[in-house]
Amino acid sequence: MVTTENKNFNAKLVLLGDVGAGKSSLVLRFVKGQFVEFQE
Repeated sequence: MVTTENKNFNAKLVLLGDVGAGKSSLVLRFVKGQFVEFQE
């Protein structure tokens, strides 16, 4: 018999980069599934 346990992992991710590099857009794509090409 094979049992599968559901495990939740918490992690923190720090994104570093120049202004206007697209860090916020990458986070929105991952979290909400939307991508904003030009965001202020």
